[in-house]
Amino acid sequence: MQGLDPVDFDDLLSQTEWNRSLQRSLIHWIGVNHTDEVLEAGCGTGRFVLQLAQRAKWVTGLDPSSEMVERAKLNAQDLSVENINFAVGDVHQLAFPKARFDLVVALNQLFAFEDAERALSELVRVCRPQGQIVLLNPGPNMNPWAVQSFSEVHNLRDFERDSLLSFATAAARHPQFDEQAMASMAESAGAKVADAVVLLEGLAVVTQLLPEVS
Repeated sequence: MQGLDPVDFDDLLSQTEWNRSLQRSLIHWIGVNHTDEVLEAGCGTGRFVLQLAQRAKWVTGLDPSSEMVERAKLNAQDLSVENINFAVGDVHQLAFPKARFDLVVALNQLFAFEDAERALSELVRVCRPQGQIVLLNPGPNMNPWAVQSFSEVHNLRDFERDSLLSFATAAARHPQFDEQAMASMAESAGAKVADAVVLLEGLAVVTQLLPEVS
């Protein structure tokens, strides 16, 4: 948004009520275990990493932007959260061994990756055989017109409304993954779609993938 640098925008966006509602729904839906080692790919300023860390054994936040990672570290320090670490890295070539994590999460990232199929293959590669990959993406109703209607119904104002509208506008510039496309891409990556649920009245969809055990 005009007047905000990308780091400030991401940090404020992660703290909007509509985004925090998504985070709470995801935490409940995923069922994070206290023994889980978790990766969030594309963690931005780390706000969801902080939510995951309250329930998991250890959480790693990865982002290609060093500025985002530095802000994420500061956010973690402010809350004295110690069971996390952050790293700068490319999701298309993750610097982690195979089967490293119990849970791999990517929120609003897959549709924007330069090579979504390669990125997904990497997310599956670093997930343990009995683990899960959870993807949050724009839903079938995510567009500026639907967001305007959603904002009016739910009385979203100012940055709450404008940030969601800005995200919808950005999402509209990228290809969307319908159910069939997601299933095909998951299969190519060595996983299968286990479940999916639509959130925010169709503005977002979360998909659970399970690695195929050979």
